[in-house]
Amino acid sequence: MLFLVRHYLFLPQIVAAVFGYMVWVALDRTPPLVLFDGKITPGIVNPGEHDVKVLWRARYSGRDCPGLTQRELIDSGRHLWPELKRVRGGIFEPDADNPLLGTVSTPPLYIPNMLPGKAEYRVTQFYYCNWLQRLLNWPIVEVSPFITFEVSK
Repeated sequence: MLFLVRHYLFLPQIVAAVFGYMVWVALDRTPPLVLFDGKITPGIVNPGEHDVKVLWRARYSGRDCPGLTQRELIDSGRHLWPELKRVRGGIFEPDADNPLLGTVSTPPLYIPNMLPGKAEYRVTQFYYCNWLQRLLNWPIVEVSPFITFEVSK
């Protein structure tokens, strides 16, 4: 009988530990990489150009999570060209004085037959950092700011 009483004393602690872990997993929403400023080179691009480079300033949280990357181009007529990638392709290069800040260079960007004028580019990243996010298909979503560039005639 004494064994059963001691056994039931540990049950609330076990339930509290499991509940605390589930809350921690559900509230785990810190993105691994935050893009906060970007630049496209060259500044004026031609429609059909294949070798447009994108360079971002970024903050890295120190964790590595699998996920998806969606790249979006929007031309002056507000036409959208989305491109969904199954893998992340950027390379993070940390600053010398702060290893959590740095630059991310992405694979070359293809410019489709866009209307001439001002255009915008942004990246949306979907990260799956724990098993609950994968099970519920509830990723951490990080949307970059727009980069504005010019499309020539």
